[in-house]
Amino acid sequence: PPAMDTTTDVPTLRASMDASDDEDDLVLGMHAKADAPVVLYADGLSAVFSVERLTRAISKYTNLGEDDARGAAFNISQSLPNTIAVEQLTAQVIKELSTQEDCAFQDAAGEYDYEMLRRTIPSQYTDVCRSLRENTIVVNNTVRTAPRVSMEFYDFVEANASILQDLLETHAHERRTLNYYAMATLRRTYLLKVRGATAELPEHMYLREAIVVTNFDLSEIPETFRLLSQHFYTHSTPTICNAGTPNQQLASCFLLEFEEDSIDGIFSTLHKMALISKAGGGIGANMGRIRNEMSPISAGGESNGIIPVIKLMED
Repeated sequence: PPAMDTTTDVPTLRASMDASDDEDDLVLGMHAKADAPVVLYADGLSAVFSVERLTRAISKYTNLGEDDARGAAFNISQSLPNTIAVEQLTAQVIKELSTQEDCAFQDAAGEYDYEMLRRTIPSQYTDVCRSLRENTIVVNNTVRTAPRVSMEFYDFVEANASILQDLLETHAHERRTLNYYAMATLRRTYLLKVRGATAELPEHMYLREAIVVTNFDLSEIPETFRLLSQHFYTHSTPTICNAGTPNQQLASCFLLEFEEDSIDGIFSTLHKMALISKAGGGIGANMGRIRNEMSPISAGGESNGIIPVIKLMED
């Protein structure tokens, strides 16, 4: 399976030590053998690993039966070190489920991954978009703003917060299962990130698309969102990645023709290609204006043909 980044982009299942919490929500607990591994949290707290608690969590958040969940939890327990960070434990669970040949385990890995991700994302869509809007990056030891959604998109979400939140909650029970490979692909390429960590859920991605492709039309957004979230159709990669972002380039394919067979003409066209590629567009090039190999050139000598130009495009 695709490698998971256990430092920035793997969600955690935060185990609370509060006795008032739902016991089934806990992966970890104190009801374990004395020599059981200890799981460490970023805030300094720790808990003793429990196969039973992990079994219940896997059963609750996936479609696996108790026996399969227990088998997975037991397998995980056999390879744990004396101490392990909770992020690494979560990655171990997903890895164990995803490496089974049975498709049910692939689905379970995706569902478990989704549930862990959901626990790290704000429940209110306005908060999700605010986080995306306030994103920052560090360049040469300087913190710079790097909004992941445009001001137009953010203002629309703020102005229609209750309508969009109701739409998400209404369709929550209709969410389609995403297997491990689907979740891994979404995390790697499509879901927006804030400071390297995934910052939206698949349903937020679908809603972001629906808002933009309907041109912010509240009468069309619900049906478009339903069709996308139920997987009746999908958009191309630039649309999914760029919808609602400051880079509003939603088209997939571009066909360019080299302006002329000269240094200026070739590099001017290559510059346009670079800009299109940066925005996620695919490029086709008509090279009919580039002279054939061994054609005479004005400076003397002969043309090398299209191969050197193709190599420039490839590099």
